[in-house]
Amino acid sequence: MKDLDLNIYGVLLVGIEGAGKTRLSKVMADHLGWNRLDADEVNEFISGMTLDEARRRRELPVLKERQRALRNAVLNRPKKRLILATTMRPLLDGDYIEKEKVVDAIKNHWIIIHIDNDINSIAKFLNENPAAKLLRNRFDGLNGFQEIFDRLVQMKEELEPLYIQYRNTYVSIASVTDEIAVTRILASVLRFTLPAIIQ
Repeated sequence: MKDLDLNIYGVLLVGIEGAGKTRLSKVMADHLGWNRLDADEVNEFISGMTLDEARRRRELPVLKERQRALRNAVLNRPKKRLILATTMRPLLDGDYIEKEKVVDAIKNHWIIIHIDNDINSIAKFLNENPAAKLLRNRFDGLNGFQEIFDRLVQMKEELEPLYIQYRNTYVSIASVTDEIAVTRILASVLRFTLPAIIQ
């Protein structure tokens, strides 16, 4: 458990694709008055192409630049506290020495909140909701609910150990309203930041 002090740079909202990180990060940023960054949006800002386009075209320089930008966001104290929504994979993949710096920063300066959701609900949403087109593109080549569900299960198996290793708080948003989920997340954030503010 990290110290309750002003060294906290912000919150990492981590979870698998479709867990609800982006949506919740927007609500939290409004509540806290903090800046917000979504790992998926970084790509568009850097290159003008979405993350999915860069992956499809195998644009490795673009993907590497995205990884650098995300790592810099974690390593450097922001002017204003930040909420960063990410699967965590781009932060920890690749170069070992750089990864060690990132891990050190995560442990010492970030509140890591693991957002979990019911895989069945995510797969159903991705399969049936036209509004989920951007997220749905990540599952190119998959046909129907069962294939999306199986891919999500695989993602969860790969990433869950990372979340368990680094998280400070676990919040399941399955079967709860956004208001309840945000209340739980905010309570966790305040647990880490309030003592430092009132000292």
